Amino acid sequence: MDIYTRKFELIEDSLQKLSAIRRENPSLDQYRNSWKDRDAAERNLQKIIEAFIDVGKMIIAEKRFREPGNNREVFLILAEKKIFSSEFMTLILDSRLPGQIASRSCRTCIEIF
Repeated sequence: MDIYTRKFELIEDSLQKLSAIRRENPSLDQYRNSWKDRDAAERNLQKIIEAFIDVGKMIIAEKRFREPGNNREVFLILAEKKIFSSEFMTLILDSRLPGQIASRSCRTCIEIF
């Protein structure tokens, strides 16, 4: 199994866990009142974001794109090259700090799932 497959399996597993959290919390208020589910959702989002950064860095190296100076630049370079969907890039690039990424992603995932 190659590294890409492992990373995407990790992402899929974390998305399934987020989906389960959504099913267990049909309303946003229920979710907000469950610190365990909020913590679990944040951790799974962190794993997803880290996996995307890893995959992004691998793609950048393989395609010989310019080298990113930080994790945010990984997403900027991928956005420039149109590697990931514009919806995903907007979600990531609109956030300024990892905590904001997790917070915004969490709200978005809860709404989506």
